[in-house]
Amino acid sequence: MNIAVIGGGASGVLACIHLLSQISQKAPPARIMLFEPKNELGRGYAYSGKGEINLLNVRAEKMSYSSKHPLDFLHWLEANAPEALSSVHFPFVPRPLFGSYLAQRLSESRDSSQHAFVHIREKVARAEFRAEGWRITTQSQIEFTADSCVLATGYREGYDWSVLRASAPCDRALGARELRSRPEIFSAASVTIIGAGLSAIDVWRELRDGGMSGEICFVSRRGMLPLPHGEGGGQTCSLAARRLENNSPSRALRTLRDLARNQTGTWAQLADECRAQAPALWASWTLRQRRSFLEHLLPYWDSVRHRAPALVHEELCAELKNKRACLLKARVAETLPQPSGGMLLKFAGGRERKTDWVVLATGVAIEQDLPEASFVKRCALGLGFEAEKGKAIHVLGPPLKCALWETTSIPDIRVQAEQLAARLLGA
Repeated sequence: MNIAVIGGGASGVLACIHLLSQISQKAPPARIMLFEPKNELGRGYAYSGKGEINLLNVRAEKMSYSSKHPLDFLHWLEANAPEALSSVHFPFVPRPLFGSYLAQRLSESRDSSQHAFVHIREKVARAEFRAEGWRITTQSQIEFTADSCVLATGYREGYDWSVLRASAPCDRALGARELRSRPEIFSAASVTIIGAGLSAIDVWRELRDGGMSGEICFVSRRGMLPLPHGEGGGQTCSLAARRLENNSPSRALRTLRDLARNQTGTWAQLADECRAQAPALWASWTLRQRRSFLEHLLPYWDSVRHRAPALVHEELCAELKNKRACLLKARVAETLPQPSGGMLLKFAGGRERKTDWVVLATGVAIEQDLPEASFVKRCALGLGFEAEKGKAIHVLGPPLKCALWETTSIPDIRVQAEQLAARLLGA
């Protein structure tokens, strides 16, 4: 049995770990082929880098590679990064630690298995399904065969610079991951961050960590920050009697507002409970309803669903109160480089803002650069791929958002990987 996994970020590595751990040692020889051009595995966009300033936004006790061993990541931290356990930010730990954890668990799974695991450092150009199975062709025209194929391509690298609506090249505009390439930004008097979600908060923390003491302004169309994580507990809420599926986006929102207004639960509790119903709710919507949700309601969902560590949120609110930072509800209409240096941002409605630097931090998009593949197509909403059932091709992780919506966090992806491995191996 040959299984091809395309993508070596967290999703692809989780798939390989569970394939290697579930396959019987008595089974005929199997070969797991992981196609990933980068040398480092398990990091992808989310868990790359070496810094300690950017934190996971999921508690460490929920980040194990396996739902059967829920505290495994905590045990790994105790053995490999005990300082993270005593940090004031715990249970939220630096992102790169999770990438190291996944890489180590993959290495251990490979070493303990009698079956073959091969890391093929190539990008896939084509994946064709034929009578004898899959033929995988890399960009350098090397061909491989497989019985099954898994698409786990994760997030796209790069930035959507069209957001700035710039009429000329902007030398002082950077992407969220490019700050260290221009160290002079850390001595700037002002920086404007386009975006106000978790990616923007990461930029703010990195700027402060690098010594930037000037004003930092967040610009967001809705003017909303993520809510903070709570300590848990409190009154629980139940949506069992008020199921959301088959409700329109606006009606589902009204249901949640009623529950919150009646103090049945906090917005954060409601969002957590909604996750269980999200796939059915998403599946019940028409394409038009899904577009409406993405255009009008997504920012509100993101602010309660993707929350910031409580202490980080507290630090940011203190800066907003002390005027070291500001949050501007606006939409960029034009960005103009200034002859004297810096940038002029013009907003819809006529407002303007001068700033030394602009940083684009509007989040990351799901990878849509699909290899030429049989029986799979891009999602019309830009949310990954849709695979034809029964053709031995499977989609895992963020690219499944088109079908499931809630499929971007490790607690969701690890269950998908466990179930996928069981299906592929006939368990």
